[in-house]
Amino acid sequence: MLCGTPFHARTGALCQARNWRRCAGYVVAGSYELTHHGEYYSIRSAAALIDVSPLYKYLIDGPDAERFLNHIVRSHLARREVGLIV
Repeated sequence: MLCGTPFHARTGALCQARNWRRCAGYVVAGSYELTHHGEYYSIRSAAALIDVSPLYKYLIDGPDAERFLNHIVRSHLARREVGLIV
C-alpha cells in the first residue's frame, strides 16, 4: 500500500497536474504544474524544496561513524540531539 510523505497533506492540493507516481512505497508528484515552464523558471530564479522522504536512508555505524559524518556534514554532530535529522 502506498502512503503519502509527511508533506503530502500540505502539497497534494498544489499538484495541478495530478500526475502522481510511485516511488519507494510513497505516492509523489511528478510535477506540480501542467507544464514544466513555471517550475523550471522558479528553480532557476529562486529556490526549490525537494521532499527526500522516498530516498534511501543509510545506517552508519562503527567506532569511526561520528568522525566520518563530521567530515561529510557541515554541523558538528556532538552538538546535536539524538534522533535529530541533519
